[in-house]
Amino acid sequence: MLYKQIYKWILAFAITLFISGCGQQGEIATDASIDALSDKTKQAQVILDNYYGKRENLVLAAKLVSEILTENDQYAPAYAQMSRIILLGGHVVSYDFRGGTHEKARMALERAIELDPNYAESYVLMGYVDSLSGRPDSADMNLMKAIRLGSKNPWIYNNLADVKFHSKSFNEADHFYKKTVKLGVGETAQQRRAYVSALTQQMNIAYQRSDTERLVRLASLATDAAAPEDAWTWGNSGGLLCRSGRLDLGIEYNRKALSIMSYGVAQYNLSYCLYGKGAELVSQGDAAQAQPFLEEAYQLNPDIMGVADDFLNTDIEHLREILINKQKSV
Repeated sequence: MLYKQIYKWILAFAITLFISGCGQQGEIATDASIDALSDKTKQAQVILDNYYGKRENLVLAAKLVSEILTENDQYAPAYAQMSRIILLGGHVVSYDFRGGTHEKARMALERAIELDPNYAESYVLMGYVDSLSGRPDSADMNLMKAIRLGSKNPWIYNNLADVKFHSKSFNEADHFYKKTVKLGVGETAQQRRAYVSALTQQMNIAYQRSDTERLVRLASLATDAAAPEDAWTWGNSGGLLCRSGRLDLGIEYNRKALSIMSYGVAQYNLSYCLYGKGAELVSQGDAAQAQPFLEEAYQLNPDIMGVADDFLNTDIEHLREILINKQKSV
């Protein structure tokens, strides 16, 4: 798999620099070479900002980071981008990562901070890793340090919000997400991604609060702003819409997600929505109209009982019994 190629490019540096050669000093770079390293690091950042499940982006960014560290292994910003490559390469779904991903990303950031304690972006990323690792106090400390150092990274407020979101302090989380949303979609891939992410997390809050009208409004804003290659925002929005009972919209959004990229979550979400729509029509006494929805859902995912169980604790839980009866007739 391509993520293994990514590790070939970057983890060799982690092993060499963090374990066997961490204290050694590289050559002092000239101003001209620093400019070149900065440009190359920016290229890697932009490539990663435009990552929407395309593993070749990670490979390209990893090659750039490898080239930077080959030229100057003391250049802190390269390690910050290394941490992002590790996190993206190790991401599975939602907040799930392959084992060791957080630790490797933290190692890269610790090296960046060791080399340049005043490089603010390292603290923005460390705050994110802390949040993922269940270290809210450390996350807050690192993110506030990034602010004190003058970082304008739009992800600061998202990362602060995530800390509150994970602790179910939804009012505080919403407050910080609004700060990112207020910045707007911007003109850079970084800003767009932060803006869309903030709206997506606000959708999750709206869902938790059963505020369906806000959820629908935020889903429209997020998908309007999403990059053309961003299938995830459509799929995530569609999944929440279905769980909140907006089945027609959910089907529309998940079909759009799959038209951009075929991936498992959107396929599952579409099957979920189609089963829900079919069950809804059956409950309204229109079994004939329900049949095409149920047949398509079954083709996507024959695990009717698994989907029925996922109806629990959602706004379409009342349709669960219809799916269970459908399973009995298969």
